[in-house]
Amino acid sequence: MKVAVGLIFYDDLESLKRCLPTLDADTIYAIDGRFKGFNSPNLLSTDGSRKFLQSFENVNLIDTPDLEEIDKRNIYLKECKEDFLFVVDSDHWIEGDWNSFREELDKKVNDENGYGYWFWINDLDRKSNHYQCLGFFRPNQIRYRYRHDWYEHAGKRIVPYSHNNRYTKLKTVKVFNDKSLRTTARKTSGDSWYKQSRKKELRKTKQQMVVNKIKNLFSRKD
Repeated sequence: MKVAVGLIFYDDLESLKRCLPTLDADTIYAIDGRFKGFNSPNLLSTDGSRKFLQSFENVNLIDTPDLEEIDKRNIYLKECKEDFLFVVDSDHWIEGDWNSFREELDKKVNDENGYGYWFWINDLDRKSNHYQCLGFFRPNQIRYRYRHDWYEHAGKRIVPYSHNNRYTKLKTVKVFNDKSLRTTARKTSGDSWYKQSRKKELRKTKQQMVVNKIKNLFSRKD
């Protein structure tokens, strides 16, 4: 099974130096560009991140400045030609054996025939451990919509495999993240943007839920 990584980043060189060596993927779709609403004068990374990524033969660097987060994530879902896409951010790194991971994908994912899959993530910033949907089988059939944890297939929301322990989660690799390698300025700007971005996502989701309720009411009358 061909495995790709989807990665969005912006001016995060030191974190990328930690992240990239832990990714043994066939292709890495690296999405660069200032996030919409992010406080920075530069459209693309200027801290050496781009040059570093271009030193890896399996990196496909894609420029997408001034887009919302989910729009950036939809780009690597659309571009991915591989069977499975592992979603990471620049402040992530992976621990585990990738050969075992590929074997796990071949055995589980093909048999289950699901779409989204969950991984154990160790969030060192928040000092929490939990499972999170970070992988997609047949990724070019999936789209993010409204927010970064809302996934759709053929226009309908999907429940990722392994959600609420309904299926066996993928366990051969673990994901870690923290922002300790970012500069103070980058971390401050990023934290501010993150809060605003989540507020916008929540607002869009609530608006759409109201629209869906109205549509359902009219469909029942018909």
